[in-house]
Formats: sequence, structure tokens, C-alpha cells
Amino acid sequence: MELAAIRSLAARWVQVRGKFSDAWEELGELCRDEPEVAFRIIEEIHHLLSSNEPRDMEAWGLLAAGPLEDLLAENGEAVIAAAETLASNDPEFRKLLSGVWQNAMSDELFARLQRASDPTYRFT
Repeated sequence: MELAAIRSLAARWVQVRGKFSDAWEELGELCRDEPEVAFRIIEEIHHLLSSNEPRDMEAWGLLAAGPLEDLLAENGEAVIAAAETLASNDPEFRKLLSGVWQNAMSDELFARLQRASDPTYRFT
């Protein structure tokens, strides 16, 4: 998927505030079928949401407990290294990881996720 398409899907997802929509469905399919592309879109959504003041915490929480969690549960081995790298460079992404539940992740994968997340951050 080209960068323009990635940015377009991310913008559509943010526009509907993460609610169930065509953008939600499309990202869900990518989480299942193209995990690296899905991760790149999730990263773009994260940056869009993080750049808005005030931050839309509902949409940010939906990103964590929705597509990001689904991606990690379904294809975590394919993207965990990228998530760890991004978290090491982006404290806001570390916070986002704090909103992901274990779901179907192996204990080992979830432990890696927890180490990459911000243990002091709580979604409210």
C-alpha cells in the first residue's frame, strides 16, 4: 500500500473517531491479512491523534483496545519488533501500548508488549 493510501485510511479512521465504519473494517482486514501495512496505518493514526489538542482520548483508547490489540493478537510476531522500536522512541506510543489487553497473545508476546509500554499510564 502506498503512503498516500496509508495516510488516507488513517485520516478516514480519525475522522469517524474510530467508530465502526468502512475505515474500521478496512483496517481490521489489514490487521488480519497485511500486518506490516496495518501497523504503519496504526502508527499514522496515533500520530494524527497525538498531534491534536486536546487529544481525543476516546478515539485513542479505541485505537489501543481495537485495531492495535487485534493486530497484536492476530499477528503480533510480525509487528512486535516494530512496536518495541517505536515505543523506545515515542513516549506517547508507549502510553498507547498500555491500553492493549492480552487477548489471544501468547504470554511471551504479551510480556514483550508490557515491557515496551508505559506501566505508569492509565487510560481514564
